[in-house]
Amino acid sequence: MGYYRKVIPRGGFLVTEVYSAVVENIMKITQFLRETKGEMKQVSWPSRRHLVLYTVVVIIFSLALGYLLGAFDTLFQAGLRSLIY
Repeated sequence: MGYYRKVIPRGGFLVTEVYSAVVENIMKITQFLRETKGEMKQVSWPSRRHLVLYTVVVIIFSLALGYLLGAFDTLFQAGLRSLIY
């Protein structure tokens, strides 16, 4: 690629090397964003109805699991208290 060719030593780095690295990183980021945009167009997005349904299922499952873990914690706590005291 045609990068800036003027070489000026500064603090152990050459301006050309730093400039080349910056340009290369910008080009990689730009390419990544273009590819991401193309991939996002191919995604099969759920309908609003399915999205709400899946969200409710996750919330209910999370609450049930939380209560179950809380119950086990209470049982283990009671068991350990009876062993210790």
